[in-house]
Amino acid sequence: MIEAGAETAETGSDGRRYWIWVTGPDYYLDENGTDRPELDPTWGSTPDDWWTCHKETREGDLILLYRSQIKKDIAYLIEARSDAYALRNGDVAADLGWDVACDYEVIEKFRRPLQLADMRSDPVLADWGPLRANLRRRAYEIPRPIWDHLLGRLSPDHTATDRLREKATQRHLLEYDIENYLAGHMELFSRYDLHVDLHARQYVCYNGGRADLICFERSKKRFIAIELKKGMVDRNAVGQVFSYRASLEDEFTSYRQPLGILIGDSIKKEAAAMVNRDSRLSFIPLDELLSS
Repeated sequence: MIEAGAETAETGSDGRRYWIWVTGPDYYLDENGTDRPELDPTWGSTPDDWWTCHKETREGDLILLYRSQIKKDIAYLIEARSDAYALRNGDVAADLGWDVACDYEVIEKFRRPLQLADMRSDPVLADWGPLRANLRRRAYEIPRPIWDHLLGRLSPDHTATDRLREKATQRHLLEYDIENYLAGHMELFSRYDLHVDLHARQYVCYNGGRADLICFERSKKRFIAIELKKGMVDRNAVGQVFSYRASLEDEFTSYRQPLGILIGDSIKKEAAAMVNRDSRLSFIPLDELLSS
C-alpha cells in the first residue's frame, strides 16, 4: 500500500488519464534501505496491491512514480487495475488523509530513473505546475504532451515499454477470466472438502484492498478469502490474504475464524513455508483445481 492524493489537469485525448504519484522512502525502500523488491515487475510476482488515489482514477490509467526525499527521481511505470473505490475503514482513512484507493500493477522499473535535477533543467518542463510546486502534493494529473515527454526520457524504446504493457494486460485479462470461471463453479472446491457458496467478487475489505473471491462455508459458518495469481505465489500474496482474512474476522465477529486460500501456478519456497505454518491458510495449484 502506497499513499497518494491528487491535483487534477486535463484528460488525455484517448480518454486515458495520466498521473504522477509522489511517495516517500517508507513505501519505496525495504527495511534494509534497498528498493522494495515487490515493486520490481521482474521479481516474479504481481503485487495487485492497493494504493490511495484520486477519486477520478479509472482502470487502465497510467502512473509514473516519483520517489521523494532520498531518491528524488521517477523510477516506475504503473497501471491502475481498478477504478477508484472508497476505503471502508473510515477512522484509519481519516487519520491518514486517505478516502479512496485503486488496485495497481507495476509495469516497468526504468533502468535510468529521471532525476529531479534533470527535470528542473529540462526546458520542456519549465512551466509544468507540479515541478514548480516542488512535487509537494501526493499526486498530480499529467497533460498528455508532458506525459509523452517524460516517458520519452524514461523509456527511449517505446516498443519495449508497449510490449511490457501488453504482456501485463494479457495476464490481467487471463486472471480475470479464471476468476470469472471459478466464481461460477464453486463445486470445484468440494474436492478439498470445501462446500462453499460465492459471497462476493472483488470484495473491498475493511482493512484495505480487494479480495478476488469471498466464499461462505455454511456447514462450518465461516468465510473464506481466495486470492488468485496467474503465475507464482510469493510472500507478498500471502500477506494480502493475511490482511483479507483479518478484515473478515473484524467484520463478521459472530462467525468462526475465516480461512485464506491462495491459487496460482506455483508457490515460492518462502511463501510455502508461511502457508505451512498457518493452519487456516492453504495453497491450491491452479492446474490441479481446474483439472477434471
